[in-house]
Amino acid sequence: MLREKGTLQKANKKTEASMELLSFEASGLLAFLGNRFVKVYKITRKDKLSLFEESDENMNYKFFYISAEGGTYLNYLTLTIYALGYVEAKEMFEAFESKHSLEPMGFDDVMNRILDIRDKDYSFSYINFIRKKLDLVNYLEKDESVEANCNFVEIRLDVYPSGCQSKVLNLLKKMELPYILAVEKEAIGGEDKESIKRQLKDINGRDISILDDYVFGRISLMLFSLDEETLDIASKTVIDRLTEEGFIACSGKKGDKESYRYMTSLGLIGKESNVVLSDSTLRAFM
Repeated sequence: MLREKGTLQKANKKTEASMELLSFEASGLLAFLGNRFVKVYKITRKDKLSLFEESDENMNYKFFYISAEGGTYLNYLTLTIYALGYVEAKEMFEAFESKHSLEPMGFDDVMNRILDIRDKDYSFSYINFIRKKLDLVNYLEKDESVEANCNFVEIRLDVYPSGCQSKVLNLLKKMELPYILAVEKEAIGGEDKESIKRQLKDINGRDISILDDYVFGRISLMLFSLDEETLDIASKTVIDRLTEEGFIACSGKKGDKESYRYMTSLGLIGKESNVVLSDSTLRAFM
């Protein structure tokens, strides 16, 4: 019964306290505090382009590029749905999956993908997690060492150079270091529009009457290396090159645990703050 698909399993108190996870299904649905329901999908480049056209103020889209062998990368989508309850969220996920012909990753698959990203030498055990009432965050970070050798580079952009996605990915390929690149998008709800209009007026010096082209967004990059000097050189090189291309880029604190948790968990643990960005420029990056 523990692994029956569609059976909602209550998270233990340790996990609820550490990552706000209330319950989950073996099939991959996770329910968090704040009426947040989440699933993770492995997607293709074609999927990514069509999915980015979606805009629903009840959904948050996190796209992850994760480096792989041979200079390639894998694409993942972490989709958050804000719903009144489990039944409504389930219906919204089913409609989304039917529309885009997507199948979510199971709970085991997501946890093992996180362990793989973190270069762990053990696998996730659903049964042990349930029966021993383990703290999921601690379980995923057991014998952690890589986080002390990671650097987080946040890319904040007002204007995206032409062909900016290929420029970033080509640069990362030349660096030959493991990386995670995340692009997050969330539609602006009605309650936020007036305050954002005031913000945009302050920035642009004029009233912005149409907000259809603006979203909450964030672009984040994390580099990994076991050699600190190599990491420092790579981080500086990336920032210098991006600046030359017209990006506004700054480096975060090396070994920032919260950033590490967020990026390596496909956005499931922790939360990064978003800023107001133009949807058209984010789309250009995709």
